[in-house]
Amino acid sequence: MTNGMPPQTIAFLSNQTLTPVQKHLADRLEAAGYRCVWLVPGKRWDRWLADQGVPDDRRLPLYTLTDSAQSLPLEMAKAILAAWEQEDRPRAAALIRMDRLMKMWPRDRAWRVLAAYGQAIDCFLRDQNVVACFGEQTWAWEMLTALIARSQGRGAYFYSTVRIPSERWGIFEPITHRLVHWRAPGEADDAWAAEFLATWRNRPARPFYAASHPSAMSFRRYWWDELRRRLRPQAEAGDDITVRPMRDAVIDRLRLAWNAARLRLSPPFEPPPASGRFVLFCLHHAPEASVDVLGAPHADQAHLIERLSRLLPASHELWVKEHPDWLGDRSPGWLRQIGALPNVRLIDPAASTFDLLKRADLVVTITGTVGYEAALMGRPAVALMPLFFDPLMRISAADFPDPLSWPIQRLLTPLSEISQARHEAECRSFLARVHAITFEGFPDRLAREVQQGRVDSSALDATALGLLDFLKTAHPSLPPEA
Repeated sequence: MTNGMPPQTIAFLSNQTLTPVQKHLADRLEAAGYRCVWLVPGKRWDRWLADQGVPDDRRLPLYTLTDSAQSLPLEMAKAILAAWEQEDRPRAAALIRMDRLMKMWPRDRAWRVLAAYGQAIDCFLRDQNVVACFGEQTWAWEMLTALIARSQGRGAYFYSTVRIPSERWGIFEPITHRLVHWRAPGEADDAWAAEFLATWRNRPARPFYAASHPSAMSFRRYWWDELRRRLRPQAEAGDDITVRPMRDAVIDRLRLAWNAARLRLSPPFEPPPASGRFVLFCLHHAPEASVDVLGAPHADQAHLIERLSRLLPASHELWVKEHPDWLGDRSPGWLRQIGALPNVRLIDPAASTFDLLKRADLVVTITGTVGYEAALMGRPAVALMPLFFDPLMRISAADFPDPLSWPIQRLLTPLSEISQARHEAECRSFLARVHAITFEGFPDRLAREVQQGRVDSSALDATALGLLDFLKTAHPSLPPEA
């Protein structure tokens, strides 16, 4: 990079409309002395990157392998993918099941395409001598890239909001969704944590990413652009395994609208009763990597709710709250079946989650922010998988991975004053660690802004500076071998 050392190579995983943001960040990294390469699943963004001046030898066009992958014997495809599976990491089958498009394919095709992509990715990372990869965790091939990079001893990361506080973002490990700890907290971090916790508890608010997330039926401006591209005589979307076929997209939106209309006309929900002891479970939107990959053993939420309801003593009910932004994601029949369980109530999605958290004897989540919020409010919470906020949970998911092993009576017993004071100290210590390894800003909104033609150069510069700060510490340059 400098002083005679070769530049380190960083790989970006192109992800549809996020690609222009990634390109802005790559330009800034290259200006600082890094070399950037690209893994691209579709023709549209491969051509766009070429038009932006990215050389052919720095782009891996995965889409060119989609058709030829069908000649790969199925058993060989499974053997190829098995080589990257690890004991403490999700299996290839979980990656396929969480991929909202690949899971709809004929079974054999998904195995073959993912294996063919994996072979190409494995060779590309080695040939390019990639130090670290930055991508998302939306698609199976992105998660597979993280597994491959990890097996080769390379870094694999995604950058995102830390949810609370909303205005800070950090570097996460894609497979575990854990924050990468690369810097120790100091006195300034401790002081910030104490002030933030007191302020947030006094007036808790939904995280930016949740408050700004459009509902399932909200119109997205980029849909017009996607429709125009799909209707071209030589459409480029057909080669991209991350672009949903237009017919499927329309059917899914109609399903959501139909379900939402039925739920509004005849809602199975009820307002929260004014009294009564309960455990709160907020439904997750799926498919999503944190639920269907990391939380795969509990991804069947209907089965999970039934199991939780069986564990509760007669003194408690299980209150289930639908995701307010995804009304219609689940059918009325699905919800009524859940509500028919003898100790389960379906709570109105419009009810204040924070009010429910203050009253709940226990909050249960698979991987949701609601568990993090409950813990910061001083309420008992349990996550079924160990995300980055696992240290704040009443019991660790690593120690108690299955609800059947939970000490349920202890979980439902209020904390003593000594235990509560210990939890307060743990919250402050946790937030200080989060502050030390995160940066100010909200990069999750950059893709939408760039898409709308609003390029916030200062926000892009700040994000790039954060990545540079992290890379210099986590992946310092080594002098060339003699």
